[in-house]
Amino acid sequence: MKIVDEIYTEDKFKHIPFDFYFAGKKGAVFDIETTGLSPKNSALILSGFVIPQEDGRFLCRQIFAESLDDEALVIEQTLDILNKLDYIITYNGISFDIPFLEKRMRKLGIPENDMPYNLDMYKVIRNFSDIGRFTPNLKQKTVESYMGLWQERADEIDGGLSVEFYASYLLDRDPECERKILLHNADDVKQLYRLLKALPQCDVHQAMCTMGFPLNSNARICNITLKKDKLHVTASLKGYNVAYKEYDDETGIYVDYSKGSLNISLRLIQEKPIVFADIKDIGFSPSRFENCGGLIRHYLILSQEGNINYQALATLGKIITERILENGLC
Repeated sequence: MKIVDEIYTEDKFKHIPFDFYFAGKKGAVFDIETTGLSPKNSALILSGFVIPQEDGRFLCRQIFAESLDDEALVIEQTLDILNKLDYIITYNGISFDIPFLEKRMRKLGIPENDMPYNLDMYKVIRNFSDIGRFTPNLKQKTVESYMGLWQERADEIDGGLSVEFYASYLLDRDPECERKILLHNADDVKQLYRLLKALPQCDVHQAMCTMGFPLNSNARICNITLKKDKLHVTASLKGYNVAYKEYDDETGIYVDYSKGSLNISLRLIQEKPIVFADIKDIGFSPSRFENCGGLIRHYLILSQEGNINYQALATLGKIITERILENGLC
């Protein structure tokens, strides 16, 4: 096994909606290379990370299997990094990278591991932007080209060629094959960090209501929904094993926790065609919602004529959940 580190400079991504959910949390870009698409008969041979550093620079760390016998070591080193993160940024990682990793862990007898929150940029771009209307497909390199990032990429191969190069590398340890594999993976993770620039073209708040987001190392919101006159939050927690239920008649907040799953509902006010919350009645200062849009005095409009204000919905769901956790549930 070989670990390859590169420290490099990059403009830090700054975006108010992104920072609302992820500022102050430890994250990294993550991508894997494999010998095939099926984890039943293919191996994980390379993990790549881009990790922001405290000094403003970035660390590109790659964990490379110099032989197929190194796969378990690569996975263990990968998990060591993942366990220190609050979230990862992937491209189709929900469907491929993480399931592949977990299946290989089971195959190799490596114990199960709690994975950090996965911000899958492919799913965000596909489901919460119009970028797909202007591109032939949503492959990472295609979206890079659409975003004007193609000139930043040095490698000229795809994942399929990477598989072929690794097969050749195993035969004769050709350093050029190794270089091309590492370059492909390094460019994938570096470019994926740059693809965060696509987020201003996405409805980030709707994405976070649907896909969830991390709150801290022990808690993440799974989804926030609006159903008729109720706001619903589902969250997952670690480290709290006692069943808990409570209804507060004054605020209209119902809390139900059991076996790691936290469910919160808030009774709202419905005066058609508007659904709104009385922020003061819930016990919050309206100033905390000034940037949401839809705030009129101490009333926060969550839906009007069926159009949901996802920024207000996410903000209210996040703040309520954080208060419940601060009061000792987690």
